[in-house]
Amino acid sequence: MGDLRLRRTLFQVAGVLVLLLSTILLARAAGPDCWVPARWQGGPLEMLRRAGSKQVLADPARAGILRDWYNPRTLDLLENTPVNCLLVTWSTGAKADVESEQHKLLAAYTRAAHQRRIAVVGLVYPGADPARAAAPVVEAGLDGLVIKGDSAGGPQIARELRRLLREKNSSAVVIALGVRDWLLSDADWPVLGTSGAVMPRVRVFSESDSVTATPTTEPWIDSNTWLVRSLRAWGGERPVWLGHRLGNPSEADYARAIADAAVAGGRWVLAPDDALLASLWRGQPEALATWRRIGACLNFYEQHAEWRGFTPAGSLGIIQDHAGKHAAMADENLNLIARRRIPYRVIERADLTAAALQGLQAVLAVSFAPPTEQERKLLAAFAEGGGLLVAGPSWNSGTLAEGDYAVKKLGAGRIAVYKQDPPDPEALSKDILDLLGNENLPVRLFNVAGMLAHVTAGPGGRRLLVQLVNYATEPSGLITVRAAGEYHRARLFSTDAPPADLKINKSGERIEVSVTKVAVYAALLLEK
Repeated sequence: MGDLRLRRTLFQVAGVLVLLLSTILLARAAGPDCWVPARWQGGPLEMLRRAGSKQVLADPARAGILRDWYNPRTLDLLENTPVNCLLVTWSTGAKADVESEQHKLLAAYTRAAHQRRIAVVGLVYPGADPARAAAPVVEAGLDGLVIKGDSAGGPQIARELRRLLREKNSSAVVIALGVRDWLLSDADWPVLGTSGAVMPRVRVFSESDSVTATPTTEPWIDSNTWLVRSLRAWGGERPVWLGHRLGNPSEADYARAIADAAVAGGRWVLAPDDALLASLWRGQPEALATWRRIGACLNFYEQHAEWRGFTPAGSLGIIQDHAGKHAAMADENLNLIARRRIPYRVIERADLTAAALQGLQAVLAVSFAPPTEQERKLLAAFAEGGGLLVAGPSWNSGTLAEGDYAVKKLGAGRIAVYKQDPPDPEALSKDILDLLGNENLPVRLFNVAGMLAHVTAGPGGRRLLVQLVNYATEPSGLITVRAAGEYHRARLFSTDAPPADLKINKSGERIEVSVTKVAVYAALLLEK
């Protein structure tokens, strides 16, 4: 019997490994929708670029590693990771002979990468000549170009690059990794990429502040989850890439940056720092172990890619209008309301229909003004049917009471009308929780000062997924997750431990589950 159980166990393990390998190979064979990107900068052109931007490496040995990075042996580092798209230094506006040398080096490297079913896209920096950047793409076999920078000219450069590539019958794609405004002014991006993101962390404002959250403090959390949600609501099924770098990252910082994007369905462009790359080149065991754990972290989210298709669950809908005059304030609303741990659904103004409002108890409609007559009727009908409408002064039909906003009855529901246009985002985020009431939140969290949650529902609403990201430097204590509804199973997933079933306790019409010690990330899957 013991031998039989052993054989069954080995068979199950083999099945898991085959499934994992198949997942990785399928991803490697696919296009931008399934690319898992990483910065992979090096070569003589990268050395020159850093010299021009005063980023010269102080360590000559490390500088030599950077120069020689496009040795095919560095591709060995990608084995057993889902990384299948490398962002390489391609064009910076340097002298033609220097760029030509880089292109020849990358042509050989790209051939080696393609043999492993890894895509290669070239980074095009400000000052680069589009014609010179596009000309050798076909010969080198690049799969695309990525435009870097923060000027307003990105979309124009993209259109020129697309034209030049079409003339060469190239299927290479053009991707943005600059300011977010680029995305909104051009509808042809295959990937919604931006460098306008922050390093996920608990912010330290002074020497007396601590990055360690405690149950009695509410630290300031820098997160990009709201940004990914905003872009996904606008861009539909297109992948979202966040292209920020980390400052002096620890292993936990890498895991946090990956998780911060992944919980909302995006991808952080993995950016190994120079110290890690140098240690990997030298084959140092500690660095290799760190790299394996980073790869395992990436693998976790690819293995659970199904979760990206879950629908944001929440009683609050936030209408998004990128063409509105208060776009920056609207972004801050998304950011701060997420910090209040209020689950919400982003609704594009163009997608505002009665169906889009189904299942919501409240709608925030302060980011566009004035509403059209059709929008006004639709939102008024939502409130009259028993919902809460939070709106700006264009909805005022009389004298407002004292205070920031006034609430009045509208049919079976209510409308809260703000005096200020737009309302202060900090005050608004507090008011929303008061107006909604804690009892109307589908999920409540306790003892999570340094943590944010992303709440989504599976098809048919029979599964509720609560993904937790710890932005503090220390692991959490005991966390309580309280959810509305009847659930019979609770499973905990993390990047560093096998799934585990947790006990469910009843608390009135809600259930409670206790989660212990979240280092960086954990996901609680509740099933009816």
